[in-house]
Amino acid sequence: MSSNASDTSTSNDGNGSTGDRPEMINRMEEAAHASIHQAANAAAAQVQQVQESIQQATDSVHATSRQWRETCEEWTQCARTAVREKPLRSIATALAVGLLIARIAR
Repeated sequence: MSSNASDTSTSNDGNGSTGDRPEMINRMEEAAHASIHQAANAAAAQVQQVQESIQQATDSVHATSRQWRETCEEWTQCARTAVREKPLRSIATALAVGLLIARIAR
């Protein structure tokens, strides 16, 4: 009877299956790898979309910044031209604006 008990312990895992455990572990491992691979691919696609969105936003900010810079340069050039053409009027306008701001600030 003791030899029978030792035979059962080496060939049976207690659940009635013999030798199935390594195969079951292999299948579980393969399923886990497949799930992880699928999740990684889905995450990579989402990361790609986020990167594209960030690139579009960056390009838009650069374009808007360039437009504002050009507009500022145009306004500066217009102001310089006006001061050169009519310096006294420019001084009078600056003085009037300064007085107006001083009055409002009180």
